[in-house]
Amino acid sequence: MYFIHDKEIYDPGLDLLTETYEVLDKKLEELCNKSVLSDDPDQFGYFDQIEYLLGFGLIGLQTYMTETASWAGLRKHETFLFGPKTPSGLSKLQILNAIANFWKHREEWAFEGGEKRKDAIDRLFEDVGYSTDFE
Repeated sequence: MYFIHDKEIYDPGLDLLTETYEVLDKKLEELCNKSVLSDDPDQFGYFDQIEYLLGFGLIGLQTYMTETASWAGLRKHETFLFGPKTPSGLSKLQILNAIANFWKHREEWAFEGGEKRKDAIDRLFEDVGYSTDFE
């Protein structure tokens, strides 16, 4: 939710997201520095820690996108019509949302019913030239 006062916009959700990203950035910088200095950063779990922090950041952004859409009287997927698009016509908001969903739900895909969501995210990733395969 945002407030307007004296022709200025105050958005406490964006302020909180910004503060959260500052904390994540400091920790990511620390982990990146450790991984560069390490003989085997994967063995020490630096890459896993970095992945988790990036995932949390994406979920924070996705939450902010959902809240902002709601305040505007829209569903989140309706906001995918706005903003910059890729050459294939996908909204960059749609891509960020899909990446957050990928990070949140990738472990569930092994269970019954997860294939439909996985297929949708796979198609979106492929459309912009990436894969969700880990192999």
